[in-house]
Amino acid sequence: MSARSLRLVAPFRCQFNLNSAKMLEEGNDFNGFLHSLNTDFSSARARLFPGVPQGVVVEALLRPKESDTESRYISLDKISTLFNSPKYLSISFDETLLPHIVESMEDAAGKADKSCGKPLSNIVTPIIDSLDIAVYDNTIAILTVDVALNDQFDGDDWAVLDEWTTRLIFFFLRHVYPDYICPTLCDINRYAESKKEERIRNPLDYFVFHDLSGHDSNPTLPRLLWVNRTLICPKGKATHHWATRHMDASQAIHGNNAYAHLSVGNNVIETTEANSPSDFSFVWEGMYLAQYYYAVLDIAGKNLKRFIGANYDKKPNRELRELSRVMDAVINSITILQVEYQDTSTELQGLPKTVFRRLEKEWDIPALIKNVQSKYDLCKAHGQSLNAHISQRNSVRVEMVLTGVAGVGLIGLMMNLSSYGRALMREGYKNDVIGLLDIGQHLSPSVMVWIGIFLAIGISAFVTINRTR
Repeated sequence: MSARSLRLVAPFRCQFNLNSAKMLEEGNDFNGFLHSLNTDFSSARARLFPGVPQGVVVEALLRPKESDTESRYISLDKISTLFNSPKYLSISFDETLLPHIVESMEDAAGKADKSCGKPLSNIVTPIIDSLDIAVYDNTIAILTVDVALNDQFDGDDWAVLDEWTTRLIFFFLRHVYPDYICPTLCDINRYAESKKEERIRNPLDYFVFHDLSGHDSNPTLPRLLWVNRTLICPKGKATHHWATRHMDASQAIHGNNAYAHLSVGNNVIETTEANSPSDFSFVWEGMYLAQYYYAVLDIAGKNLKRFIGANYDKKPNRELRELSRVMDAVINSITILQVEYQDTSTELQGLPKTVFRRLEKEWDIPALIKNVQSKYDLCKAHGQSLNAHISQRNSVRVEMVLTGVAGVGLIGLMMNLSSYGRALMREGYKNDVIGLLDIGQHLSPSVMVWIGIFLAIGISAFVTINRTR
């Protein structure tokens, strides 16, 4: 491999979302489902996963348990075994698909050359063996691939590297996402439904991420969020104009014979020995978590706008009750997301935590959290207003029903008075009755009914005018 390489880390959207509340209730028991997924995929793939293309390999990542270790903290360079990662699935391609994957990557590189107007495909070489697709919770997946920079790569090539690598991943996802990733996840969702596994949400119930639900989107379209680039090179070989805003050694994170310079821009890992990208797990562990939470918080904040502006004045009660249920689920999910983020930040240790904290500051993740919190508060207030509106509407309907019953009862009373008064008159009590019975004797039943109707209308009008609004 070239002395210089570039790791591309690309979050994108996909249809995989867990029910956070049920996950908290049942905890590590989810391992049972993940284990059965691995077993059934190996032994009964053709029958249980007919939609997964041949050559695609799926592995469910089992959750660590507290009993697996005697110590919470093992190494400053590794995440604690008690740490509950939001990564759940790994998707890879076996040797039968390798020619097509290589062809797809070459086609993507050619299209990137055309789009950028500068051919880099002859001096920037994707390393197919490094390709990794990890599926996280909350509709986020992360594609990773390393590219080697040829010794001739220099000068003006740096100016188009960002755009070229972004287009490379974009065009590559256009090949593999609809053909391999989407069908695989659709089959996993169907498998979970057949197992009555409620901890995996049906895509129609993506309450927070409604933009990726079956109602509102085409799930076969790839949705690339961004491409993060980290240059790995011998010390002193980095290009400061391309890389981070600051590459002062005092700002670098030192670990495993390397200096990691992390920023809001591109990242650089300067090595002091002949390392490979896999040697810097402390960087990738912290970076992938930062990528995941940045993506989730950003997308959740954008999706919450839908509920803030929801109008319910002219909706029927059935729709209002469904909207109230959805908003309750959204509020619950956002609350759990905030808790999980804080737990993650606390649980991390050593160098991965240092990387996470640095990126948290550089990417201004607290601003995202504040944005989500403000929209969460508005949604919560909107939900309370919605529930009050439903209660008021129900009370109005009860008033209308009771008023109608009273009106019918009043009409019946007038008919009974007329009937009873005339019966008394036939028995010789013509001049011995007073009040309403006297009126009932002298007026016909139809007139009495009309009197009852007018009284009922008057009561209804009074109730309507004086009803609380």
